[in-house]
Order: sequence, then C-alpha cells, then structure tokens
Amino acid sequence: MQNIEEFLSWIKKYKFKELKLATDAMAGWYIEAQSPVYQLPKVQEECYEQNRWHYCKQEHEACLIGYSVYRISELIDSFLATLDEEVSIPPSCIKALQSLDNWYAAHCDGDWEAAYGISLSLLNNSECLLRVDLVSTHLEGLEIVPPKTKGLVLTLHENQLQIQAPLHQIDEVFSYFLDKVLGAAGRNKFFSYEIFAPLKAYPKAYLSYEAEFLPNGYFKITALPNLEQSDFRLAYHKDLDLYSDYISAVEPSIEYHLGQVVKTRLTETNFGRSQIIVESL
Repeated sequence: MQNIEEFLSWIKKYKFKELKLATDAMAGWYIEAQSPVYQLPKVQEECYEQNRWHYCKQEHEACLIGYSVYRISELIDSFLATLDEEVSIPPSCIKALQSLDNWYAAHCDGDWEAAYGISLSLLNNSECLLRVDLVSTHLEGLEIVPPKTKGLVLTLHENQLQIQAPLHQIDEVFSYFLDKVLGAAGRNKFFSYEIFAPLKAYPKAYLSYEAEFLPNGYFKITALPNLEQSDFRLAYHKDLDLYSDYISAVEPSIEYHLGQVVKTRLTETNFGRSQIIVESL
C-alpha cells in the first residue's frame, strides 16, 4: 500500500463504524475498531492468541480493542496482523503519526497523560476527527488561525482542539496540526522541554538539556547545562532522580551544542517518563 487512496479503500472494505486510535492514562496508545461481525471473520479465532487484543461480539457488531503499547507503529503493525492483512500504512501517515506521538510523549510526566491526550477517529468510512488536549501544553491559550483548506472544520472548546475533515483529507488534518498549529506555537511562544542526553564516557549516565519541540517530531536544543552549579541534573537510565553521591563518581561534559536537532525516545523513569536522546540529526 503506497498511497492514501489504497489505505482508504482498505478501511472501507471493513466498513468500520468507527476506528479510533487514542492515548491512555499510561502514556500508551490503543486501537478500538467497531465493524459488522461478518467483516472480521478471523479475529474471533485469533484474537486471544494476540495477548494485547480483546474481542467483544454482539448480535450485529464486533468491537476489537488493542491493549496499550508505547509506540504507534508497533500498535498498528499488530492491528494489521490481527486482521490478517498484508498491508501497511502509507509512509506519510506513519511519519505524521510518529510526530504526533513524539509531541504527546513530550508532555507525559506521570500525571498529565492521566487526564489528557490525543485521539484520531475514522467515522463511518467517510470522515476523520483529530482531538488534541492543549491543557498544560505550550499550545494552551494559543490563538489558532482557522484553516484555509476547504473541507477542514476546526473547533476549540475548553482547551481541546478538534479538526474534522473528509477521510481523503487525513494527510491535510495532520499537516494542519503539525505544520500550522505547532509551527505557529514555535514562532510565537517559547516552551521548554527537559530532555536527557547520555554521556559518551559513562554510558549509563545522562545529563539534562532544555529543548524546543519541532513540528517534524524532533527536538532542538535551546539551553545547555551549567556544570559549575552544584545542583546540575545527573541521572541514570530508568532511575533519573538526582543523587548527590553520583556527582563525585562522574565528571560530565557537554556533548551537544545550541541549536542542535536530536531524535529522542520515551523512557520509563521512577518519577514518570522522560525523553532520552538517541541520535543527532
């Protein structure tokens, strides 16, 4: 499957009443699919072998629910395998979903994701609806300019942004949020994220930097740590609390520069979840 038209044809084949991809309180993602029973013939036999899926069957409709995983791509691959489909999501959609995933993950701190999140719903095979909670993000209070693209309908109520459009414009829904909304936020209002960089000389040690989130899903470093201060953040993977006794054992060095663009991943820590730098771009 190479383009959005083929993707839409596949969606319509299953006659989904609703197909929803959403975040949950554990900073993960899940899929909920509702469809006529006869359109999911293999799921009932196989779903219990896929231990992250739950299958509910009523007289005329079936609901397939995917258990939470931390990465969108893994969840989608598992979903397609459950339906026994040799297909793949178009690269443009995957890239947009991953950027959306990165923006969401950047706000997960152990508390925020319990109350807020993101959902993408495909409604009645004809429309798509993106919902994004803006509370306690750098988009809260931002003056959002309505899209000029025909077919896109935007509403903003109680700090939840909703973008609805015909299904064939799903790429434009992503583009509007990632390029226009996030792009405007970057130009008009600075919001700093804390990200952690591994030290080359001490593979298990991490140093914190401040960074700006970019619309393409990466981060740009905006402030470097001050190594002369006694309270600089030094941390260990999966245990990112600061302990003073670690400081005497390690002599950290700044290994990234201002303006450098980096790729991160979300990592479990004992005080929530944090973005760990995995690659310089």
